[in-house]
This record gives sequence, structure tokens and C-alpha cells, in this order.
Amino acid sequence: MKNKFTLLLSLIMLGSYLSATAQCPTNIDFETGTYATWVYYRGSVAAGPTYSLTSTAPVPGMHALTSGAGTDYYGGFPIVAPGGGAYSFKLGHDTIGAPAYKARYYVHVPTGGGIYSLIYHYAVVLENPGHPASQQPRMIISAVDSATGAAIGTCDVYTYVADGSVPGFLPSTVVSRTGGTADVNYKTWTTGNLKFPGESGKTATVDFLANGCSATGHFGYGYIDMTCGLFANTTLGCASGTTVLAGPDGYASYHWYDSTTFTTSYGTSEVVSITAPTTRTTYAVVLTPYTGYGCPDTLYTVVIPSTLLITSRADTSICAGNSVTLTTVASTSTGPITYMWTPSTGLSCATCASPVAT
Repeated sequence: MKNKFTLLLSLIMLGSYLSATAQCPTNIDFETGTYATWVYYRGSVAAGPTYSLTSTAPVPGMHALTSGAGTDYYGGFPIVAPGGGAYSFKLGHDTIGAPAYKARYYVHVPTGGGIYSLIYHYAVVLENPGHPASQQPRMIISAVDSATGAAIGTCDVYTYVADGSVPGFLPSTVVSRTGGTADVNYKTWTTGNLKFPGESGKTATVDFLANGCSATGHFGYGYIDMTCGLFANTTLGCASGTTVLAGPDGYASYHWYDSTTFTTSYGTSEVVSITAPTTRTTYAVVLTPYTGYGCPDTLYTVVIPSTLLITSRADTSICAGNSVTLTTVASTSTGPITYMWTPSTGLSCATCASPVAT
């Protein structure tokens, strides 16, 4: 799922209501349909691996926006992350010659403390020629402090190396288009996260890199899709009746608990339905990633019972040219009330509690 944002909400959603909407950092999720704001690199890889990369304009076919209902040639998975909006991004291609390509985004960690997670979606396709690990095709996701180049936060680097036994990867049934006989393995869309505790006010350099083998004969590429920036590990919503709690997709397991003692279980699936509480209640979901691919995480959501009461006035008739004040009685204990009257034609105000209708 992809909730567009500006450094406020966790990815937990309430089926009834999300407490706020905010602006997405510019094109972090590629939803402008352009290459803007990201920085792109191209170059080559040698054994080690060591990289020789230079900044470049997006290279057609190697830095590629993906859209539509197409599927990957080798993995058959969608070329756009499920639930991720209209666009995703493909890094690299099934070309050989030891190519390496990178895409970079600078993410500012909010001031004021708190624990923030950068949640992204990725998919990987790697040819597996059986070289030593230092020469294999791979994809690397990493984050460093932009000012110092030092590691930032925890869970700040993930490396996916071609290997027939890598957890979560599947063998492709499609023969490589390069003419080689190496197996092709793929990992379909999965959720990952980078965590930045204690990094208030810093700017993280977030890199996605894909390369073929350094022996020049085999390929590796990947897909990425970002959520709208950093997410604090708590969000707020209101509900009544039955409430749906939904965690971010792509984790190996989920477990919903009360946030006080973690002894009351509300379910072990990504999405759970609960009876809306009668008092303000905080729920926690413990997220466990696939082995070796992400950090365990706990996200929290605060549910406030809805107390909205509305009493409308009876139907009213008026003659042409006359006016009448429309009124409604509304009350709630959980926050301010906003109004929207429709159609607005002939009203003195479409967002007032008691507009005059002419």
C-alpha cells in the first residue's frame, strides 16, 4: 500500500479513518511520472565487489519508470508494486558486461526525536552463474549520513546476492535471454524498512544499486517503489462499530497485541477486524521480516471511539426569491467538526454550520 505523506504517519491504516493527510516529499514515490528529484548513476562492477560509478541523466532502459499492467519477463510478477500507485521504478536490465546502476534519494529525518522507519517495496531478478560471492550479480539497498558518509540508524544496508539457496527467491521457468545457461532466480515484490532511531535532524542518503556479475557474462536487476517518506511508529484514528486494522504488506508474519502488556492477541494476519473500543486504546502490530531481509518492527495505532451525533432539521419549503437558514445539530467529544453542504448553489456558505439558502 502507498499512503502519500510528509513524515508523520505510520503505515498502519484504519479502515474507518486516518487522522491526517500530508504532503509527500517531492517524487519520492515516482508518482509524478517523472525522474525528478532522484539522482542517477551508471558504471561498472569489479570483483570485491568494487564499483566505478558516475552521475548521469537517467539511462533509457536502465533507469526506467514502470507503469501499467505488465509483468516481469522472468518472474511474472507485476512491474508496478501492488497497491503502490501508478508508477514503480526498474533499476538495471538483463544485459551483460558487468554493468552497475544506482538511484539515490536524500531523506530528511525530522527533528524532535522519535523513531522513524523508511518503508519501501522491492523485487529482484538475478542470474546465478555460481561464481564466488564477490563476483555474483546483486542488489544493494543502503543508507548513510549524507554529511559524514557514516552508517545511519539501524538496519541500514541489505544485500541480495545471486544464490540458489537465498531465502524468498524462486527459480524462474524462463531461459535467460542472454544466451547463457545460468539459472535465473527472482524475488517478487516484498516490503523492506530502514530504521533511523536517534538520528533527529540528519539527512540520510538512501541508495538502491543493481549490478551484473563482475566476470561480465551475467545480469542482475531490481524494482523499487517508495512510500511517501519517513513514518513515525504511531498513528491515530477514530472508529465506531467494527474497526479494520491493516499493517504494511510484505512481511513474513504479523501479530496484533494490546500495547500495554502485549498479552492480549487480536490476530496474526496482516489485516484484522476488531470491535471498536469504548475508550481511547492503543494497539501494536509486531512485524517480522523474511529471514535476512529487513528489521523486526513494531508499529502502534491509537483508536478513539467516535462520538459524532447529528440531528438534521425537517424538510423545508420556500418560495422563489425567499431565503431560509439551514441548520443541523452536531456534536462530538473527539475533535472539531467540519461541514460541507451539497449542492452548494444558492447557499451563502457551503462549509458553514448554518448557511442561508436562497
